[in-house]
Amino acid sequence: MRRWNGWGDDGIEELAPPAGVRFLAWVIGEGTAPRDATLADVVSAVPPSRLPAHPLVVNDPETRVRHARGLTLGQPEVGSAAGAARESREEGPQ
Repeated sequence: MRRWNGWGDDGIEELAPPAGVRFLAWVIGEGTAPRDATLADVVSAVPPSRLPAHPLVVNDPETRVRHARGLTLGQPEVGSAAGAARESREEGPQ
């Protein structure tokens, strides 16, 4: 499942073994679960664009969030030249 701000299925939960949780609490202290930011929260915090207005540039805050802060939603399809280049970068040197 793809979320606006990452990957994952909220219905799947992997828990650390209790001994591991106790060890981590002992070493670094009790943890707190992160708050999952809403798209509206993040969009409202985007500063104004410094680019001059141009008909070929989309610079509204939501588009900027979706393309520059985390996961790019417009990734090329697998099998395309751009997709092949991306897959090659992800695999790293061989």
